Amino acid sequence: ASGSWNGARDGEALVVGARLIGRIEHDGALTSDARLLGDPGFAVNALARLDDRDAPVVLGRLVSRGRARGDAAADEVDFKWNAVVPIAAADGASSVHALLFTGSGDGGVPRGLLLGECELPLVGGTHMLRVRQGVDTRDVRHVYVRELNPEARP
Repeated sequence: ASGSWNGARDGEALVVGARLIGRIEHDGALTSDARLLGDPGFAVNALARLDDRDAPVVLGRLVSRGRARGDAAADEVDFKWNAVVPIAAADGASSVHALLFTGSGDGGVPRGLLLGECELPLVGGTHMLRVRQGVDTRDVRHVYVRELNPEARP
């Protein structure tokens, strides 16, 4: 229930704590439409913090395929990820546990917001990632709009 009269703008991040849960898709005068991570087509640039590394790894663009189905938990979202360059494994493993964060390049979304955790394949190619958000966005009643530069507003 917040629109452009309250400062909401298209593309700005919707957060719960330090977690990205979506973006404002269209700001109206009094209300805004939102697109959540679990909505098919939601896209975001991402970084991964791997359990066996100190430095984050740039993943590139993740595109949501929607909420996970079947035996999945309520907070899981499937993302399509095209691994252009394979990630070298120290122990020969085919995947590694990773925390996913927003990367740079998405206007309105600051880098470093938590997306969730998953098992990240280490081989190149197109993969489906099942990301556990840690919060079921269908139960969230209050979110915050993350303004990047409120001083630049008219």
